[in-house]
Amino acid sequence: MKQRICIDRRWQLSGPRNDGWLEISSMPMGVHEILHEKKIIGDDFLTGEGETFKWVAEQDWVYRCTFEAPAGCASDSQTYLYFETLDTIVSIYLNGAEIAQGNDMYLPLRADVSGKIKKENILELRFSSPYEYIKKYAPPPEWKGKVNKWRILRKPGADFSNYLGAQPYITLVGVFGKVWLEIIDYAELTRVDAEPLLSNGYYMGAAVITAEATATKDTYIRAVFSDPEGGELGSFEAPFANGKAQGSVPVNGPRLWWPRGYGGQPLYTIEVELRREGSGRILDRCKKILGFRELKTDINFDLSVNGRKIRLWGANLAPLDGKTRRWNGERARRQLDLLEMANMNTLRVWGPGGEYDDELYDECDKRGILVWQEFHDDYGMEPDSSAYQDLCRREIEHTLRRLKHHPCIFMWCGGNEMIMGADFDHPGETIIGKDLYTKIAPALCAQLDPGRFYLPTSPYGGSFANDPREGDCHGYEMWWYIPGMEYPVACTEQMRVSGPALKSMRRWIPEDKLWDDSFIDAAYPSKRQKDLMPPAWFHRVANSLDIKAGPVQEFRDADNPYELAFKYAAAHAKAFKNGIKRSRMGRPSWSGKPRISNAHLIWKLADTWPLIYSAIIDYYLEPFIPYYEAKRSYAPVMCCFDIRDSITLWLVNDSPADVSGTMEYGLFSLGRNSYGEKRTIKAGMSSGRSGEIVSLDDFGQFRLENILYARFTDEKNGIDYVNIDYVDIDRRLVFPEAKLELSVKGNALSVQSDQFARCVELEGNDKGDEFGFYFEDNYFDLLPGIVKRIPIHGTHHSGLIGAKAHYSPYVTTLQWRET
Repeated sequence: MKQRICIDRRWQLSGPRNDGWLEISSMPMGVHEILHEKKIIGDDFLTGEGETFKWVAEQDWVYRCTFEAPAGCASDSQTYLYFETLDTIVSIYLNGAEIAQGNDMYLPLRADVSGKIKKENILELRFSSPYEYIKKYAPPPEWKGKVNKWRILRKPGADFSNYLGAQPYITLVGVFGKVWLEIIDYAELTRVDAEPLLSNGYYMGAAVITAEATATKDTYIRAVFSDPEGGELGSFEAPFANGKAQGSVPVNGPRLWWPRGYGGQPLYTIEVELRREGSGRILDRCKKILGFRELKTDINFDLSVNGRKIRLWGANLAPLDGKTRRWNGERARRQLDLLEMANMNTLRVWGPGGEYDDELYDECDKRGILVWQEFHDDYGMEPDSSAYQDLCRREIEHTLRRLKHHPCIFMWCGGNEMIMGADFDHPGETIIGKDLYTKIAPALCAQLDPGRFYLPTSPYGGSFANDPREGDCHGYEMWWYIPGMEYPVACTEQMRVSGPALKSMRRWIPEDKLWDDSFIDAAYPSKRQKDLMPPAWFHRVANSLDIKAGPVQEFRDADNPYELAFKYAAAHAKAFKNGIKRSRMGRPSWSGKPRISNAHLIWKLADTWPLIYSAIIDYYLEPFIPYYEAKRSYAPVMCCFDIRDSITLWLVNDSPADVSGTMEYGLFSLGRNSYGEKRTIKAGMSSGRSGEIVSLDDFGQFRLENILYARFTDEKNGIDYVNIDYVDIDRRLVFPEAKLELSVKGNALSVQSDQFARCVELEGNDKGDEFGFYFEDNYFDLLPGIVKRIPIHGTHHSGLIGAKAHYSPYVTTLQWRET
């Protein structure tokens, strides 16, 4: 049987001045992490402040380890060293002799060391400085001003900028995946493809298996197919012919895999063994998880799964942690938990961020999260050399073969903003490197995975690259006039800029720098963007605060850090509320046409470093105001107001069932603390539809201090949805000083108020720890007379729960213990 032995002990790193060796506590680990552990670089590394240690990536580094030959590793054994993730330019030496070179972080590296393993072995990984590599590279003259020199390196571009939060940048180097010694027992499997097929209206299925191996004359495969509970459904044995062994297992009445919210996620298992003829000895083994589902989609993201139309609501995934590329399963699961809690069903794996472990896709398979998988290229023009394109070709093939069996993946994409970026920066010019994602990548997808949709780049389609009327678009309407942006076919990046909650900012901004008395906030600031926030805040802004912030002029001027954090986050949330609302409605009120919007995704789900930019979950995995606004707006069944010359109340149903119930709606006066108008009507909406329920024109003229209120309830389907909206801007409204009342039963908090409560903030504190309390809803508006029930999730089992309306001085607390 093939052996895989992890080489994770007795590693050292060369000292920064060639002054001896540093012991590495665990592997894998990047150079920066090791230097921080040894206190050679300071705690600035933890928050992404890279100015004082830019030198780390400007010099070469050597990893070294010693290992013994394992039992069974004979001198004539087929033996390999396998490196999961090496970043990036590296020469590999075994016992003083070079055995391989690596130049692509996105590809694993395998070196044949047959006959080279001794009883005691020294393995060295000699990493070259990426900056020295770039400096020595001579690009062709036509790249000048169009293709950044760092793009010749197959590693993330964010390593060379502050875009994901490091200041001014942190360029990682080192070993970020496991190192394995592989010993082959006569032969090994080199490829196993497992494809689930459906026929006869989904009543029949089959698992089709194709395998390849290094030796095929006296070997065969045995495949066992199991149902979601582990019961065997069938098996077969197949010899190799023309280099391949093939077979299938029929399945009567296969259980269908569905996206979350539409059904279950039954997962089947295929186990393939490579065996020796005669003895039947197992030489190698491979296991894959499959799901039966039929996918159909097109350039307009008109997706159907098993014949049912699915609209896509979700977010973009950026790298989990800027300090390292090591996989962190717990951090990934927490982000997926929060994605699910936000009523999302889709995750775009933003390609420039890098590779993710198989566990991410396993989790999405189990949870029913639809995954848009992107290849690794990014914004604008890129190298078009044959060597560069060959690396990219190998990356794409590796990704397709590794991931295509996952039922969660519904599409492939060539990369992020390549055509749009080139058009923005060099309008009308020939796009260098375009063949990679318009010819090479689609050909590979058609060859290796013909059943899935391929999008050349995002955004793509229409009469220009970011045309909202066809294909997908990114939300740059704060920068450009974009025809059709109000009701896009598929908005796959909507973003605004704000910071996290103040408790998170206190972790990376010293208390004495949280506020600067010389800073003056203003409603309509006609000043430089660096003057829009105190210096310590602005230092951590990724880019374009003056353009990318939400409608901050609609909120009150801040005179303290708490109010400034609220102002930007509330403006961010308002932009999301309006953008998601229009995508959910899918058409204007005056249009009699069907919904045209098929997707809305937020840029981005979570921060990679502590920073002020666009994520709805901060680096410490704390959701803030924009997150909860998105969560409410993505509810499968929701009602909303379309506020124009007339106000219409809409009902949107993206659940799998028709809904029918009552709609209560009206006007609530802030000054009188009572309803001026309140009516109840019957309302319903078919599954997958949206539409106007009633016009508020009958209310006639009313004062702008009135708040719009709607509540749709459907007891049969367990729906109770409240929407509150405004006809005036926040800074002109006078909100009462509401007093809240709290009670708790089990793990559910109940909140009610004596007056209208603007932006109720819930927080927890467990013996000084304020982080990890996840409330089912938070930062919500609350009318008197409504009791809001909110389950408590997260990492704590007890704590002091506090509640406060934003414009009120009154804080209500109670002690909670999980039961």
